[in-house]
Amino acid sequence: VAKNLDAWLESPISLLFFRHLRQIQIGDKSVHWGSLGPGPLPDSEWMALYDKEDEAYLLIRSDVEAFHKDALAEIKQERMLAVEDETAFPPSRLEIVLGAPGRLFVVLPTGVETALPFACNAPFIANPDRNDIKDPSMSHTNRWLLERAGQLAASAMQKWLEQSDVSLVERARAYSLFPDVDRDDSSLEGVCGTIVEEAFGEAIEGQRVLLTEEGELTAAEESIILPKPVLAVWPQAAALFDSNGRPPLSQHISASDRQKLLHWGIVEEISKQNVIDVLRAKHLPTPKTWKSLLHLWSYLAPEITGYRHFGIDQVRIVPVQGQDVLYAASDVVRLGEGRLLQSESDWEFLSRFLVAISRDWIKFLSDERRGAENRQADSARDQIAASEAVLERLKLTETTDINKVIEQVAARFFAPESVDLSECVQLAQIAAKVGAAVGDSFRFVSNDAHLRSAQAVLHDEDGKLAEL
Repeated sequence: VAKNLDAWLESPISLLFFRHLRQIQIGDKSVHWGSLGPGPLPDSEWMALYDKEDEAYLLIRSDVEAFHKDALAEIKQERMLAVEDETAFPPSRLEIVLGAPGRLFVVLPTGVETALPFACNAPFIANPDRNDIKDPSMSHTNRWLLERAGQLAASAMQKWLEQSDVSLVERARAYSLFPDVDRDDSSLEGVCGTIVEEAFGEAIEGQRVLLTEEGELTAAEESIILPKPVLAVWPQAAALFDSNGRPPLSQHISASDRQKLLHWGIVEEISKQNVIDVLRAKHLPTPKTWKSLLHLWSYLAPEITGYRHFGIDQVRIVPVQGQDVLYAASDVVRLGEGRLLQSESDWEFLSRFLVAISRDWIKFLSDERRGAENRQADSARDQIAASEAVLERLKLTETTDINKVIEQVAARFFAPESVDLSECVQLAQIAAKVGAAVGDSFRFVSNDAHLRSAQAVLHDEDGKLAEL
């Protein structure tokens, strides 16, 4: 008796498996459960201990169900009753308690502690010492009850997810019922957990169990996991990063629950490397706010600034003047505060071919740094520091060398098959005015009206080359 009383104190979860008994005192120690209100499902209730009201448990009860004939035969055998004995056995009910360790109970706790995310109470057939239950490989009853536990958890999760009249945050909590055990574990605990999980898997087969950011439910593999910073920057990110345009999974699902969904293979994740690959391949829209772009740069900073990464200047994350898409640093220059040229016509000519980093973005970073320092906000300072490290890694902290500026203009200007001769002259004159050394992209017009690189052209200063 003393041993059983100690078990009550050590495992107060047992008290939940009574309909009306909620408080018990043994000696000078007391266990007292109180209701926090109805749960999200029929016949469910949020419960907490009176001295731990911030630790809520969800008690979920199944419908009553009669024992099937194999279970009845086994129970009679265990009780040494004749098979033809007409003893009536009441229908069985089982309960699961979300938030409690995955121990199995026969009202009192057994020694079977599974890796399930909930405790389970059922009329399991226990071994004589009542410490373990009979191995379900040898017990029809125990296997049947474990399968019912998996079905109950699956049904509860499904109904919880379908409650469109509650918040996404609340609906996302349903995934805490999702089991994720080691099916290769051959111990009694492992076998019991596997039976529950397999029954859970069969129950959700073909069901819409993926909660999207819009609050809809989709079937397995019909949604994707997108990084939160990416979804915050581009609400339409699914179309940008997934070729099938699948809707993103709700961001309110916890990281541990998302990991379970990934492990089960029912959802696909767009990783940070996938994001970088897409940014290398596409000009994505410039985020609507500089704050959003700041979050993106901070998110990508470890990869952009990492010394092992090459070709980072090809990742299109730089906002530019007069454009609504992002560019790669290799295609961008940073101009000084003053005008590069005094001539308005020369400046307009260059602007057609220059891709310059947005001055507003540079100003925003500077203002944010000062604001974070004044507020002494560590998280804001960290974001700014990460973004400025990206700017430095992309070699955009200083005004771009004039030679690179003219080279960029030349690359774009001479790209078409034919160009205007007068504009060729104008570009040569501009390069001369700013003292630029022409690069590989620059072309000269030769006497035969062809465009040629500097290495293929001779300068006939006094007309003697023409005679030769």
